Amino acid sequence: MFHLLFGTSASLADHPALHTPDALVIEPDPLGLCAWWVPRSLLAALRAVVPAADIDAALAPHRGVLSLVLRGLALTPEEAERREAHAADPIGFMTHNGLVTGHVTKAWTLALAPLVAGRTLVIPTLAGLDHHGFLVIQGFQSVLPPEERPTVVVAVGPGITDAGRDLWTAEREGVLATVALAEGLAETRVERISPPVPAEEVAPSALPGRFDPLDDALEIRAWASGDADLLQAGAEAAFRAYGFTGVLRLGLRALDLLAPGDAARRMHRLVALAAYNRQVRRSDQTDELPALLEAHFEAALAGEEDPAVQSHLYYRLAINTGRRKGDLDQGIAEGTRAIELARDPRVPRGLGAFLEAWARNGRAFSFATARRGAEAMADCEAAWEMLAEAEQHPGAPTMELLPTRAVLADNLARVSLLRRDHAAAARWQRELEAAEQAMGGMTG
Repeated sequence: MFHLLFGTSASLADHPALHTPDALVIEPDPLGLCAWWVPRSLLAALRAVVPAADIDAALAPHRGVLSLVLRGLALTPEEAERREAHAADPIGFMTHNGLVTGHVTKAWTLALAPLVAGRTLVIPTLAGLDHHGFLVIQGFQSVLPPEERPTVVVAVGPGITDAGRDLWTAEREGVLATVALAEGLAETRVERISPPVPAEEVAPSALPGRFDPLDDALEIRAWASGDADLLQAGAEAAFRAYGFTGVLRLGLRALDLLAPGDAARRMHRLVALAAYNRQVRRSDQTDELPALLEAHFEAALAGEEDPAVQSHLYYRLAINTGRRKGDLDQGIAEGTRAIELARDPRVPRGLGAFLEAWARNGRAFSFATARRGAEAMADCEAAWEMLAEAEQHPGAPTMELLPTRAVLADNLARVSLLRRDHAAAARWQRELEAAEQAMGGMTG
């Protein structure tokens, strides 16, 4: 059950629900440095009240996936392989998508649910909470029977809701959307507390300091140190765990310190991908994002010699140019270059086919927007064929193959409708439904 408290920090400070004895308190991470911060903070709080053997048993079935964050876990070879399969891949195209990140959400939810059953969880501020981590809290309500669900007390201050739109908006909006869903549940208790006096909201500024022994707190240590190498390591680790806000914070700071070269080029790439992934659903509303993406993707491309990475970066530029900047001709040209590079003989066959599928899918957008429907349809159909080839040969990110099939089928159905080919649209809709059925419970 959720217990939502709406008010200012001053009016909520002494509310008894926020000071429930034996409650598990989730510390704020105001800069959003830590991937999956909500369950990480919960685990640290549980460590003080739950026997170590019970925690070990709860984590055991999910060790491979959770080791993306809990890097202190010792893994079997099979668990290490599972970790690598579920890590975010910079060469991928769907690291922002819940169909991919859902595996991590599900692992955290199933691991911690038996440990939080019947307890009270307190979230004293929404500032700094990550959307993915908050989904774990929401997941407890689904996997536990009603009588065992934790009571989740959430203080919702106006500071987060009144903030303006900027580069960091998407994370905030994701959390607020989850809170809004919780508010609509019949069993949710909502209190709106009038402030005793007008008070200015001040977001917490201290970095979190409580971590589980299995958690190396790399992102926090990197930020506190200001060391270029540690900032780079923290950003790379955060990316693997889908912690894109942390990547952006740590990566931008690292770039102020790194000399031009391979390390800086890799960091430009991660920063651009993180910025894209954080705001993919709202990016067109953020004025500075297209210029930021262009600058960092071009910096990542300068001097890059790997044709697979080049193809991926040209695809990203094509999407940014065609969709966000509206330069369709340039977007088509960049998409064409991405296709050419994907066919380079140095690129493994499966990966090359995967890259070409996405490059054609991206170019099709500009073709369709330019009302060049036949060319858009040809690209979409060729992308479908390339994906089939990618599924037959090694090299492509395995966790992205089925979600990509769903994306391509959906786009083929849409383009078919634009061309008034209802029979084709029905066929691709069936392909989409088949892909969704095959994915089953991927999102957890």
